[in-house]
Amino acid sequence: MQKHFTFSNFRKSISEIAKKSFTEVRQTLLSLNQYIIKKECKWPT
Repeated sequence: MQKHFTFSNFRKSISEIAKKSFTEVRQTLLSLNQYIIKKECKWPT
């Protein structure tokens, strides 16, 4: 028999997804930041 759907399982999976997407968003922001810095060349390196 399949394990019943529980709130704790749901929360765990949500936090996993959130962690993953947060990491991806942060990576995107970092690379975008690098691109802007390279393009502008105003920021001290």
